[in-house]
Amino acid sequence: MSKRYTVNSPIKSGGAQYHPDDADMNTIELTDKEAKPLLATVPPVISATSVVVVEKTEPEGPSEPLLDTNHNAVIRQAIKSLDKDDAALWTNDHKANTKVLSEIVGFKVSAAERDAATESKEG
Repeated sequence: MSKRYTVNSPIKSGGAQYHPDDADMNTIELTDKEAKPLLATVPPVISATSVVVVEKTEPEGPSEPLLDTNHNAVIRQAIKSLDKDDAALWTNDHKANTKVLSEIVGFKVSAAERDAATESKEG
């Protein structure tokens, strides 16, 4: 079962590009598991306002990763949310702890992904 969410920021899922300014593509159907990391971003990539439960009649098969274009943005938002004065959230090199980031975003974040998200922000 999935729910329909309002799209607040551009996102790519299942080969389709969703955008808040596109009247035909400004909502997205997601399972609770798919929606969790997007709802946790600040600001949220999707919104749970007017959520509609959608029953799928066909079996769900494997899908492409939900966060392929917005992955870095989600990780960057998680890094921004960390308390800079809490040493437990940071490595000795002053980088965000990947275990902490993984807990925040709801998916495993590698050191390479953390670094790529930081670099893409600067570039």
